[in-house]
Amino acid sequence: MNLTKSYGQLVCTLFKRLNIQLAQVMGLMDNTRKLGLDFYRLLAKLWWALVICIIITLPISGFAYSAPRAQRLALHGYDPVAYQLQKAAVSGSREYELSWQNVLWRFRSEGNMAAFMQAPRVYAPVFAGCDPFALADGHVAQGNPRIFAIYQKRLLLFYSRANRYLFFSDPHDFWNSAVRDKKHDGCRYGQ
Repeated sequence: MNLTKSYGQLVCTLFKRLNIQLAQVMGLMDNTRKLGLDFYRLLAKLWWALVICIIITLPISGFAYSAPRAQRLALHGYDPVAYQLQKAAVSGSREYELSWQNVLWRFRSEGNMAAFMQAPRVYAPVFAGCDPFALADGHVAQGNPRIFAIYQKRLLLFYSRANRYLFFSDPHDFWNSAVRDKKHDGCRYGQ
């Protein structure tokens, strides 16, 4: 679904309705004088109502197609969907990017971006990108997007190849320890 298109349709509908209402108000200008109302005070109220409506109807969504360049870049620009589909760290393109969780995500294709939009938690790294072995060991270490694994259909990032190797020596136990400890507050999707 194109959020920009639906937002544009909403604004157009709003302006059409307001245009009709303004035309009716302008027709009532003569009637306001007869009723003893101040037309300009009424017009000022309508103007501020219009401004407030526009501000309120701005897109309030978890997704945005263009994001400020100051935003953190998730996974150093690698496509999160490609990890699942191609089992590789594939660079995303500036042409296909969106904002989720206040982080900028890049994708290899429009299809990958659409898949992420439908289920971002399926494709985003578990533990906000923290190394699960480090979490199970009691400390926080940001994972490296080039050192990864898919475990239980979820993307895991590891601080080092050694941590990835150690995690898979007993993945069930380390997974449960990492989930139980939940000390991944210091981790973030972007760098």
